[in-house]
Amino acid sequence: MIRRLCHPVWLLMAASGFSCATQSDFYLFASATRNPKSEIGRFAIGKSKSQNRKSKIELGWAETIKNRPGYQPINVAHRGARSLAPENTLAAARKAFELGADAWEVDVHPTRDGRLVVMHDDTLERTTNVKDVFPDRKPWYVGDFTLEEIRRLDAGSWFGKSDPFGQIKAGAVSVGEVKSYAGERVPTLEEVLRFTRDNRKLLDLEIKQLPRRYPDIVEKVVAAIEAEEMVERTAISCFDHTCVARIKSLNKKIMAGPISNDRLAEPAKYVKRIVRGDIWFPSGQVVGTGSLAFAGSNTVAGSYRANDLNLDDLKALRKAGVAVFVWTINEENVMRGLIEADVTGIVSDFPQRLAPLLR
Repeated sequence: MIRRLCHPVWLLMAASGFSCATQSDFYLFASATRNPKSEIGRFAIGKSKSQNRKSKIELGWAETIKNRPGYQPINVAHRGARSLAPENTLAAARKAFELGADAWEVDVHPTRDGRLVVMHDDTLERTTNVKDVFPDRKPWYVGDFTLEEIRRLDAGSWFGKSDPFGQIKAGAVSVGEVKSYAGERVPTLEEVLRFTRDNRKLLDLEIKQLPRRYPDIVEKVVAAIEAEEMVERTAISCFDHTCVARIKSLNKKIMAGPISNDRLAEPAKYVKRIVRGDIWFPSGQVVGTGSLAFAGSNTVAGSYRANDLNLDDLKALRKAGVAVFVWTINEENVMRGLIEADVTGIVSDFPQRLAPLLR
């Protein structure tokens, strides 16, 4: 049995079309235990093996999603292959594509002079040497620096010092590779779009609107995508759900959708009708990768928290034409469970672990 907890403001939001991106009161919290084996067959609708993985990457997002061979999930490298290379750099994208990723995910912020650069944090401190180059400019917000200033920074050396995923220590990253990352630059959005286009891959672009807000970033991102002829190969995601409708109003051909780390009330209706999106980007916990039901797939250990793997929601999303990309999944057993659950895509820091499971 699923209990639905409805906040009165939800009805107002549904009528007005506004987002509940940061308001947990608007979410449905459901907990139920079920056996997914009995439902997966019903959920996996219209499978087609008419295309292999090599040919499908020649397509844009919409056609790639429609023509997934055997309905295998799309392999999306989170900030590139960030377990093996400095995140959100062309080096990370290059490594991801070498390892079999179909797409990569990046994050975008504007500079002080209105250019768009790829950086996850709203400050430059963690992934560049900004403290050494500009020691007196703390707190080093991206938006407080010009593009020329940001281009002076080293966005690669930190990776060798930090070894964020322990892959250098494990021997998965060679000494030569670590040295080659030194001097890697923060790329512009235009460079990322061109690199992705030239490699005939796909891009998942997250607009960063929280915690800092950038009033005209949606318009600038859409304009850049159009200028680089990447409308069909770029999908846009955002935690600020109001951005999704704005994107679709500017160019309805660009696929877009909300990111959430809390459960949504009737996600199919919310994504499609309220925010007018094509894709939902839930966290693994929202989808229920930590649930007893998920453990019932025989691919995930049974010691996870009892949150619900809601296959009914996934089926409703598919029926409504909404793709589901789950983030950030790094464990192979969870990847297998999501493959079995037939999600559209898996976003991972380890695309090298996912690729062999999709062959």
